[in-house]
Amino acid sequence: MSNDQELRTIVITTNNVLMGKFISSVYHDEDGDFQAFSEDDGDADEETAAVISISELFDLDDSLIKVLLDLPKGFEAHRESKSSKWKFVKSE
Repeated sequence: MSNDQELRTIVITTNNVLMGKFISSVYHDEDGDFQAFSEDDGDADEETAAVISISELFDLDDSLIKVLLDLPKGFEAHRESKSSKWKFVKSE
């Protein structure tokens, strides 16, 4: 994720993430889109959704840079707390 175009990649997230809740789940869809959610986003919907660039996501949590670089399309990563290690699984 080094060039400017990659840093403008769109990420679907929520207002909770934008308000500082720690990011507990990230998804890399088969089509290349990213999503990032906090642990409080179980019932996220269009009213709570936000669209940001991947660069803005990195500003919120710079630990995601390595995670998203290592996250293949069709996979997701989860963690229990901000200090927990990420666990990668294939999306169903």
